[in-house]
This record gives sequence, C-alpha cells and structure tokens, in this order.
Amino acid sequence: MNTIRISKDFAPRTGARFKRLGPHSGEEFQNLLLKRLASATANDPLYVYIDGKNGYFSSFLEEAFGGLVRTNKITPADLEKKLIIEADCDANQPYVKQAKQYIQEAIARLNEAS
Repeated sequence: MNTIRISKDFAPRTGARFKRLGPHSGEEFQNLLLKRLASATANDPLYVYIDGKNGYFSSFLEEAFGGLVRTNKITPADLEKKLIIEADCDANQPYVKQAKQYIQEAIARLNEAS
C-alpha cells in the first residue's frame, strides 16, 4: 500500500506554509505528495495519514492539500482518484476535515475562474 504518515515519514512537527519560513513546510510536503501521487492510481491510491500529537497549522494544511489544486499541479479528478486522507486517531479527525475542505475550496475557486 502506498502511504505517507506525516509525522513519521515527513516530520514529527510540521512547519508553516512556505519553505522560506522554515523547515517542514506545507510547500515541501506538497512536493512530496506530488512525487508520490505521480505513481498512484485509482487501484493503488496514496493514503496520507494525519498522525502524531503535535497538531497542524492551517497554513501547512492549506498549502499542502489545497495548494495541489490551486497551483494546477494536479487535476481535481486525478486528485479524487489518487488521494485518500485519513487520521490515525479521533483527535486528528478535525485536521482531515480541514485538509479536505481546503481541497474543495481550491476546486470551487478553480471552477469560478473558468
């Protein structure tokens, strides 16, 4: 199974939105997602687990997930087929909801622009 556990496979503590603001940024994680999504398929999607106990900044989540669509690096249709976001525990469910919301907001803005 194609998986990324953010705190275990990326960083125990995530950072801000952009690389220039410090390490473990949403921008860096977005690049990792793009690399892994390139080899994902509908039959073998990428599972991203929002895990750990340190919490996640909204700017990190928006850039990492909403930024995928907002920057036109992957189509919404491909993202829907290839990416599954889950939490490792109930405490992280709000972050999953937030990440999915950022994706939906980016899709809505993309549709408004076209």
